Amino acid sequence: MRVIAQTPDCRVQDIADQLTITSGGAGQAVDRIEKAGHAQRRPHPANRRSSIVELTTQGRALLDAAAATLDRETERRLAPLSTATRTQLTDSLGALLTQDR
Repeated sequence: MRVIAQTPDCRVQDIADQLTITSGGAGQAVDRIEKAGHAQRRPHPANRRSSIVELTTQGRALLDAAAATLDRETERRLAPLSTATRTQLTDSLGALLTQDR
């Protein structure tokens, strides 16, 4: 859902690319999110074979709540670490995220 929120005119293929999964897998995920009422598809204005995926108001509220929970839990769990250790962890995770991109 974060990919949908952060990608203008998000297509299923954009989700697949961002998550490094197949377009079929991304399509199934969108189907489930849409069925839950958290996203909707609308026709792509420039490509009749494609559709745009957007979060619904419910979906955006759920994503916002999840992000707030994640931020709180991350801070709580990292609080015991020193600044140097946090920096090292951040650098290491950043390296992992950019490794295959």
